Amino acid sequence: MMPRAPRAAQILIVLFATLAVAYGAAVIHVGQETLSLGYVPTEHTVPGELVVVRMQGPWDWLRSSDESVLEPISVELKPKTTGYFVAMKPGKAELMAVSDPCPATMPPPRCMAPAVLWRVDVEVWPG
Repeated sequence: MMPRAPRAAQILIVLFATLAVAYGAAVIHVGQETLSLGYVPTEHTVPGELVVVRMQGPWDWLRSSDESVLEPISVELKPKTTGYFVAMKPGKAELMAVSDPCPATMPPPRCMAPAVLWRVDVEVWPG
């Protein structure tokens, strides 16, 4: 589980994201539908924009590969995985999620369903 920022920082980040959206900054929506594309899509954004990830069900984790580029504001895994990330500075980061229907902690006999990996590359361009 990802550690949460102090409450004051969470409120500041949410207010910042809300103001960015209210004043015309774009919101990028990505989700589970990219699994069926057969390739890793790349989304482009600029600092200050909000990236929203919405999955159809619960996933085991959702995270950014570089939190200095895409900083998580809030990630909820259940009942449906939803994540809010703010583009902080130019650079590249991957948003990744994993769903494992048969975790290693499952008592024997363990099911044989494969884990599912979801990924979107995000490139943050200078504004």
